[in-house]
Amino acid sequence: MELILNTPKKDVLGTPIERDGVWDWKVAFESWECPELAALLKPCPFCGGGFTFHQDVDYWHSGRIMKYQYYLHRDKYKKTGDYCPLVMIANSAVTLPAGDARPEDGYGGEIVEKWNRRANREATPWQ
Repeated sequence: MELILNTPKKDVLGTPIERDGVWDWKVAFESWECPELAALLKPCPFCGGGFTFHQDVDYWHSGRIMKYQYYLHRDKYKKTGDYCPLVMIANSAVTLPAGDARPEDGYGGEIVEKWNRRANREATPWQ
């Protein structure tokens, strides 16, 4: 499966932080998406909306590279005018952690297995 570059690597000057007695700061950032991994997740049971898979990469002054992988709930409000109850309960963007996902292998991570394990329903009262 292919990762698509969403935000090209760009230089940033992050706030210095202390880790293990050493000062470090973020110097660059890039963001990737993988539509094929996102397609592995069943839609939201409340609104029927889908998810997008994101892989954000932070580059630190010390040479450390940190990856953050997650599925982000797509906001249908822009199209329909209706908020998803899940988003309203969370009062923010809804993300599902995907730290063990492997886009290169097509493995969506344990969260995909757990999310998709729920019962199938034709429609919910919120749709």
